[in-house]
Amino acid sequence: MKTYRDFEAFYEDRDGLQSNRKGIASVETGFHILTTLVGLGDQSSLKLITQASGLDTSQVHRYLSSLVNSGLVRQNSSTGLYSLGPQALTLGLAALSRLDPLSIVSEMVEKLVSHGSYTALVSIWGPNGPVIVRWHSGNQPVYTTLSVGSVMPLTRSATGRVFLSFLKGEYIADKLVEEGWQPSLGDNEELIVISESIRKTGISVVDGTVIPGLRACAMPVFGYQDSVPCVVTLISSKSVPKARDKKMHKDLAFLCENLTKQLGGTWPFHC
Repeated sequence: MKTYRDFEAFYEDRDGLQSNRKGIASVETGFHILTTLVGLGDQSSLKLITQASGLDTSQVHRYLSSLVNSGLVRQNSSTGLYSLGPQALTLGLAALSRLDPLSIVSEMVEKLVSHGSYTALVSIWGPNGPVIVRWHSGNQPVYTTLSVGSVMPLTRSATGRVFLSFLKGEYIADKLVEEGWQPSLGDNEELIVISESIRKTGISVVDGTVIPGLRACAMPVFGYQDSVPCVVTLISSKSVPKARDKKMHKDLAFLCENLTKQLGGTWPFHC
């Protein structure tokens, strides 16, 4: 299971840098056990938590006892199984109330752009469809008429196709008609094939369908209750070798997975 700082640590390691933050090992161990319990997704036994955490049974039992005492974990008195406690809910609701998704996304996208020389854009679903709300230029800037505020095509752009695949039908019906399709996704055979592929892999890729000479890949960022607060898209021009695309796709998946976890969502893909 990836930790909260995986994304940041990945780039620190790649640059040969080491974090000088010193922590308390016991706190980190307790948090590891707590996140293991979260990852198991249901009431879990001591044995199962021990196996999933990779720690020894007596150590896990001691930490679980402390977590129960603090209210972060609850133990069923009849079955002995462990689940999240009331204090975990309190912390989670407090975190959600303070969450600023676009600020978190922009910060991490900027980090990716600065290390990967990518040009990236962040889009949300607006009244007229997918709209660009953040633009991050890399060391090799892409020249295009697109900018913050531009509305992307739903069916031809990498960004739009992600929204097409994960938004409910009532949101996209008018945009489908505007672009010459039937209002229901299920009535458009070509789009069904495209959306099924994206729902399976998580990634949408286009080459020159919006701006000739530009390639783009996009992936969703999931939030609480499987919402899609935004889509992150990386773009490159024909001056960038296509051999770089595979790494670009991998970096985008790593970014969006970590963003999803920070926004309280569930990442359903294995990229």
